[in-house]
Amino acid sequence: MDYFVKKRNEVLYWVLIVFLSLTACTKNEIIPDDSSIGPIDNFVSSLDTSLIHSQDEYGAIFLENISYSIRSDQYDALEKISFKVFPKSKNSLVDTFTVSYSKGYIDNKGYFDSTLTQITFPVFGLFDAHVNTVSITNIFSDGKKWENTINIETNQYGHSEANNMNVITPINNIGLSYMFMETDFGAMIMDIEGNMRWVADEFLTKTTNSSVFFDNNIYSKKQNSPFNELLKLGFDGSQDSISVECGDYPGAAFHHEINLSDNGFLLELHIKDGQSLVKRGSVLIEVDKNGKHLETWDMDEIIGRCLVESGVPVDTFIRNASNSSKAMDWFHMNSACYDGRDNSVLISSRENFVIKVGYNDKQIKWILGDT
Repeated sequence: MDYFVKKRNEVLYWVLIVFLSLTACTKNEIIPDDSSIGPIDNFVSSLDTSLIHSQDEYGAIFLENISYSIRSDQYDALEKISFKVFPKSKNSLVDTFTVSYSKGYIDNKGYFDSTLTQITFPVFGLFDAHVNTVSITNIFSDGKKWENTINIETNQYGHSEANNMNVITPINNIGLSYMFMETDFGAMIMDIEGNMRWVADEFLTKTTNSSVFFDNNIYSKKQNSPFNELLKLGFDGSQDSISVECGDYPGAAFHHEINLSDNGFLLELHIKDGQSLVKRGSVLIEVDKNGKHLETWDMDEIIGRCLVESGVPVDTFIRNASNSSKAMDWFHMNSACYDGRDNSVLISSRENFVIKVGYNDKQIKWILGDT
């Protein structure tokens, strides 16, 4: 009898071993339906974090690069990568900072190195002077995921005046968590609790305080350029120069703001003949994101036409190089924006008034102010 009991226990033992060997799976393993992909169980080296993170080439505070190994067949099955930077506390009014990189975006940016079978991508939106909790998620075409959570410790951002921002009265449920700001440090992303989360001057030696956020990039006027160029700055620090066509004014120079329009950007211009100013801050143009000229609003011509129709001598109000010894700062455009409600542009003149002009017909709709 003891013999049969012993044999029975031995058989049950081996059945249990086989069952466990077939079903066991560590938390970082994914067994896709397609067996040709293979289990994704060797993403990285043997680091405890299962991720390698190191500062980017700029040494930025609010951004850090994440790298890990991934086989080519695993990468082929990749659909997207996302990361989350969690708030400092559970009671925070700020939503979790979440970013997703599609497979196409990863390919275009060259984040995957097929030779090293390694992927490297930026995690940004970090808090400065803080141990940030960050989760990384890989999502594959069969719907399966690989996830890991790490800590990224950051230093304090260097500009002390920027660190003195305090929220006087926190307000919940205002419908947003992050703000795009134009500052003396260049473009900045700040959350509603006053924490800086990204600053342009970490990537630029000289910044401009006139920028816009468009198509997941920051566009700003390029500083100290002999040509009319826009600077396209990615959140990962990547930079690209965009030549701007200025229509009938090849001798032009940027003045003050850049703003979004219906089709791209609104740019304010000085008009030059060589080194001499012909018109000072009184011309507005629209270009697309590639710098192609679309429209022009020349306030010397638009307002001048109205004065002529009213029988008022143009040179009593408009003073440019064509009717004066030199171009005077008679208009000084401070800001302009597009109004899609009636397809018009609103233009603010420091010296005079706010004026609304038709987008297509260039006709004055109204003037708010007095001269």
